[in-house]
Amino acid sequence: MQTLVAIGLGVVCYTLGMMALQSRGRLPSWVRLSGPLVILETRRFPVALERLARRRRLWQRIADGGVVVSMALLVVSMGLVLFAAYLAVTRDVASEVNRPRNALVVPGINDFLPLAATGEIVVGLFVGIAIHELSHAILARVEDIDVESMGLIFLTIVPFGAFVDMDGKEAAASRAGQNRIYAAGVTANLLVAIGCALVLIALVGSSVSAIGGLAVASTLPGTPADDAGIERGDVLTEIDGVEIDGETAFAETLADANESVVVDRADGDSVTVNRSVTITGSPDTGPNTLEPGTTVVAVNDTTVATESAFERELAAASETDPEVSVTVVDQTQTERSETVVVGAFVTELTDDGPLAEAGAPTGEPAVITHIGDHRLVTHEDLFGALEAATAGETVSVGVATDDGYEEYSVTLGTTDEEPYLGVVPQAGIGGLLVTDFGVEAYPAAEHLAVLSGEGHGDVDITGTPVDRLLALSFLPFAGMIGLVSENFGGFVGSVTDFYTVAGPLATLEGGVFVFATILFWTGWFSLLIGFFNCLPAYPLDGGRLIKTNVTALATRRSLSAPERIGTLVAGAATTIAAISVLIVLFGPMLVG
Repeated sequence: MQTLVAIGLGVVCYTLGMMALQSRGRLPSWVRLSGPLVILETRRFPVALERLARRRRLWQRIADGGVVVSMALLVVSMGLVLFAAYLAVTRDVASEVNRPRNALVVPGINDFLPLAATGEIVVGLFVGIAIHELSHAILARVEDIDVESMGLIFLTIVPFGAFVDMDGKEAAASRAGQNRIYAAGVTANLLVAIGCALVLIALVGSSVSAIGGLAVASTLPGTPADDAGIERGDVLTEIDGVEIDGETAFAETLADANESVVVDRADGDSVTVNRSVTITGSPDTGPNTLEPGTTVVAVNDTTVATESAFERELAAASETDPEVSVTVVDQTQTERSETVVVGAFVTELTDDGPLAEAGAPTGEPAVITHIGDHRLVTHEDLFGALEAATAGETVSVGVATDDGYEEYSVTLGTTDEEPYLGVVPQAGIGGLLVTDFGVEAYPAAEHLAVLSGEGHGDVDITGTPVDRLLALSFLPFAGMIGLVSENFGGFVGSVTDFYTVAGPLATLEGGVFVFATILFWTGWFSLLIGFFNCLPAYPLDGGRLIKTNVTALATRRSLSAPERIGTLVAGAATTIAAISVLIVLFGPMLVG
């Protein structure tokens, strides 16, 4: 917040200073102000671009291919926007990605754009916009259309965008010429995106590797790791002298370790972690509600310090009674006794499910303590018990709610030929999330596999190598949509601690990370700008393509007022697209 306030004050001071210079006539004629925006405009078409435009046949062939691709993307983008609008009001997961603030290209505010990558993001955005507009200008000259003006836009001193003004003269070109002009920007953006992706894959694949060990994305507050001083950016390499390489090896080694462990880090430092069972998450309602940060020190007077010991003692104690006494220490260091109902926590029972039909209450959370002879401790035990059962089998099911404990005789249903109980389970022990260490792993290896072209990050859309390129475009929000545990915003900040540069470029490690991040964001924004401009909404390129081609079709059909028909169709498409985008951004809030 302090950074944003400082930036805001800087923008205000800069704007006032530039306005003072303008009022005194100190700015050149080619500089215009519009609030904090500084526009550098020229009415002379650059000689270098004029020379490029002379290669007409080459540009026309490239643009013809771009027209075909743009028309296909126009249809795809409309379908995706409509589908996204549907998801926005029907599925909770959509709201994690399409929060209104994520429509703002502001690092630190937008969940996809990390503040640490601000410089690289600005470069990528500016290059994507500039390439888009320059392509329109070059194709205009290829089609003998004069460019009235063109220029660059700065937000104070930060490159922000570009523009090309043809003053509507492109309407004098043939329909094919107009299509080429309108599709030029999209074509250039897609080519830049593909080029950046290929160079990025070659660079990362040949030079960058992940540091062995467990990369720490975050440390949970109040946990043993937090108390020991472990933090984001650390790479844990050994536990009590046993080498670890990745999250699985870390969990397996920790499960067999002592209550107090010595952890080595990649930077050479070691730290002692005194493990304790700490609550990191708890249901808001239901039988088990313990405040996060609470430490469990004993189960039925038996001391526990590790997660495995906690589960083991709960399983033993719940054989006779699902309600087990535990001793806890809260964040005020007050020790007290609590009762935990051992089992699998479910957020609700489905109204028409077998358990509800057996008489169990719906509309409230519950803990399933056993299914038949299977005693449950975690949500995984629930899945195991159902796998061992048979559809149509009648079993006894224990259900604990805020109102007490009841057992029900339930005839299991079937779904996809599997036994079905009719509950919505939630992870944890009776809904309690616990840890005896307290770190979240950063998916360094998974991100590297995508960035180096060795994997597609579970993106399987086309079943072709194109999925590897699509996986790159998903990385900024990969954590939000569940592909991995965290988004990737570039080799910036503490993320650089998880990787190293080898080979001939090893001495340029910092430069390699900066260049790779610029390639990443330049390609990503070029793809985004190109795809966004394919939306069938006027005055975007997609809307102009619709208007031009519908008008031409109406003319060939000898319909009256073809221009009006083209305008009406483009307007209708624009309205549908705009409403869909608004639903995507604000629909989840409106429907709660």
